[in-house]
Amino acid sequence: MLAQPLLPAAAPQRSAWVGTVHLLWRSARPRSTSEVLSAAAVLVLLVLSKLLNLTLPLVLRLVVNALSAPAGGQPVAATAPLVLLYCGLTICSDGCSQLQSALWGRLSFRITQRVSLRLFEHLHALSLRWHLNRKTGEVLAVMNQGVGAVATLLQVATFSISATLLELVLTSAVFAKIGVPAISLCVVGGAALYTWYTVALTTMRVGQRREVNGASKRAQDVVVDSLLNFETVKLFASEATEARRYGGFTTALSELQVKAQDSLSLLNWGQTGAMQLGMLGGLLVACGATAGGGMSVGDFVMIQLYITQLFRPLSNLGGNYRQLTQSLTDVEKMAELLETAGAANVL
Repeated sequence: MLAQPLLPAAAPQRSAWVGTVHLLWRSARPRSTSEVLSAAAVLVLLVLSKLLNLTLPLVLRLVVNALSAPAGGQPVAATAPLVLLYCGLTICSDGCSQLQSALWGRLSFRITQRVSLRLFEHLHALSLRWHLNRKTGEVLAVMNQGVGAVATLLQVATFSISATLLELVLTSAVFAKIGVPAISLCVVGGAALYTWYTVALTTMRVGQRREVNGASKRAQDVVVDSLLNFETVKLFASEATEARRYGGFTTALSELQVKAQDSLSLLNWGQTGAMQLGMLGGLLVACGATAGGGMSVGDFVMIQLYITQLFRPLSNLGGNYRQLTQSLTDVEKMAELLETAGAANVL
């Protein structure tokens, strides 16, 4: 007997968004005790890794304060344990991240295997009439891209977006604890500007990449068509005409490639500007607090490390956003395929 499909075959037509969310829930929901424990371990390791990262600037703050203290002690002896602690915490944090990746790999492989199997079974449950009218290439593309997109969506949402938000909340709590919550506002403002700019430019670049791919395909089609009809070209002495035709397509392609490269440079430059604006505001507040005696030099170094640490995952925001939108599209198409009832018992 065929297993129950991820989306019920008899369900009424729903919006694409509802179908996508339902598919993700049915796919990612743990089915056994081992999967529940693995999912819980992944989340615990994620939080533990962020907490360990949170302690690194705190330890370095102690090191800097010890080294900048008035002379008269043994700074090397006093700071050596702290440096050892800093390196040990770094190793532990990376160990948590790697263990989290290993556990998530096992979970994601199970999820993709489950989705692909259910989709395969669902296709066999459809009617002969549906299969006689299907487009095999399109069905295979939806199946291959949609199965991988489920794991990609869960990974980006959990380990990129949610993890960054968690780190932002924890760092803001530290800033509030040391009495400079204004730094959090500067960092959040810089991160918001960074995110808006990246999403806007990445959306524009997606359209540019489509144009480049289309122009490249057209130029390739000209080459294939001309070489396949080589005898005709020779017969009518059309070599120069074919060269001009191909040159026109390659010129258009090069112009589109230049536009895409320019937009990439603009994206990188704007991201650096947004990040430095957030850094500028936070460090100016920290400078004022340090000059007024409310903060030590170690506090200033700690704040700079926290801001850098927060913006580091945002460097992949453009790629994550592109992956997210593409994966949503692929999962939506697969959800529509799974919604297809197709009168399964009718020939």
